[in-house]
Amino acid sequence: MKSEQLQIINSFKEISITDYLEIFEIISNKDVNPLEKDIQILGMLSGKNPDYFNYIPWEQLNELIKQMSWVYESPNANIRD
Repeated sequence: MKSEQLQIINSFKEISITDYLEIFEIISNKDVNPLEKDIQILGMLSGKNPDYFNYIPWEQLNELIKQMSWVYESPNANIRD
């Protein structure tokens, strides 16, 4: 079975303020473990149902999580005065 190449949004420049607020809410939720948070955010950034990520290889999931690490930074981190 050939592996699907999944495209995810890769910067704050590509999401709306509404999406940012939803991501912030997921990150801030103390009742959800970190992996589940990452899967919920990956679902948002990829347009896939979070359940999709239960069926992909662990190595591929780790790679996707690395690609979306920018969500844990400030949206203004790269803006210079």
